[in-house]
This record gives sequence, structure tokens and C-alpha cells, in this order.
Amino acid sequence: MNFDWTFLILIVGMIVVFYFFMIRPDRKKKKEEEALRESLKVGDRITTIGGIVGKIVNVDDNNIVIETSADRVRMELTKWSVMTNDTAKEAAAKAAAEAKAQAKARAEKEVIWQLGDEVTGPLPKQLVGGNYFAEQRQFNLSLQANGINFDQFLKVRGQTVEEFRTWLHTQAERKLRSWLGLLLVAEAEGLQPTETEVTAALTDWNEKLDGKRTFPANDARKVRQRLMRAKATAFVLEHSTLTPPPAEPVVQELPQK
Repeated sequence: MNFDWTFLILIVGMIVVFYFFMIRPDRKKKKEEEALRESLKVGDRITTIGGIVGKIVNVDDNNIVIETSADRVRMELTKWSVMTNDTAKEAAAKAAAEAKAQAKARAEKEVIWQLGDEVTGPLPKQLVGGNYFAEQRQFNLSLQANGINFDQFLKVRGQTVEEFRTWLHTQAERKLRSWLGLLLVAEAEGLQPTETEVTAALTDWNEKLDGKRTFPANDARKVRQRLMRAKATAFVLEHSTLTPPPAEPVVQELPQK
């Protein structure tokens, strides 16, 4: 008597489909619901299965007490009645948006720095040195603002002081070359600022961007170059691969040889 392998394969296939489309999603949903109940804490704003919205004022192992509306009506509910933790949901959405924005900023910065990598040749030592010390000051201010000790920073990065100085010098020079690259792009594409824009920037002086005022001609030069870099940055990013692709692909036929 021959064994019907087709029937066996059909049964196995049905079991696999049943597992992936019913059992596994159900397990995942239960884990998410359990994690939701465990995450509830005082101060969270929640929505129940019945549509009640309130703020948690007390939590125990199985129940929560919430305040609803402005008149502070209190209700005791079981944890399983909670449908969403709106506070956690909003925090997760905010964190995701911030992470996305940071990733985009890093990608855009790398595009501009790659432009600087194309600017080759020796640079004036005085210009390189000045840019290095400016980067060093900015780095020190960043450490102070975040309450980070320099020794702790080196430990986390696994660097010695000399290795860090070499790295910072490389970064400063790369940044300088990217600035020069942006000025070249601005010159090539006619992206010079108008006198009105320069005058407005001089009137509303930004010490964080332009440093301390010196003398009028030098201040005007710094502002003009900053505005040129900003326009060139926008131009480069607009024409880079970071921009969204067109809705419909454009197909170009190569000429026949």
C-alpha cells in the first residue's frame, strides 16, 4: 500500500499556516498587553477599552485608580481594561521622531563633509590651526553643557589624549575643507547673498554662529561667507541622494553606437 505524501504535506502546510497566522500573532499580542500593564505608572495618561480617558493616580498589582476630566472624578479599574498608555505612546513617537531627525542630520552632515573630501591640496597652517582651536573650544563647551568629564569621555571612546587630539585635528581640517567646498559651490552656482541679507545678518548679529565682532569689513566677510555656505548646503542637499526619488522614474535611452 503506497503512502499518500501529498496528504501529509498538505496537513503540515496547514499547521504551519495556522501557527504563523493565528498562534504566533496571538502570543505576540498577549506579550504586548502584558508589557503594557507592567509599564503603567502614576502620572500616565491612559485610554480604556471602553473609551474612558484619565490620568493614573495610584497603581497596585492588579488595579489602577484614574482621574477623569477637569472635575477630578476618580475611578478604580483593573489593569486589563487599559487599551493604550497614551503617555508612553506619545513618548515613543517623540523619541522615534527625534531619532529620525538626528539620523537625517548626521546623513546631511556626512554629505557635506564628503564634499570637503574632494577639496585637496595643502591648507594655510594659520587657517588650520585657528579652526582646530575653534573646534576645541566648541568641544569643551559641549562637555560642560552635558556635564561630562573629559577623562570619562576618553574612557568611553577608548582613546588617549594624543589620539583624541589627532582625531579632533582631522575632524577640524575636514570641516574646514567642507566649508571651502561649499564656498566653491556657492561661487559656481551664483549663490552669493544679497546686500540686504548681509546687512540684516550684521544687524541681528549671531555670536554663536559668527563669533565676537571685530571690525566692520571682517564682520561683513564672515557673515557673507556663512550665508554662502548656508545657501550652498541647501543646494547640495537638494541635489544629493538624500532627496526623495521622483514619483515616476525617468528612463533615458542611450544613443545607439
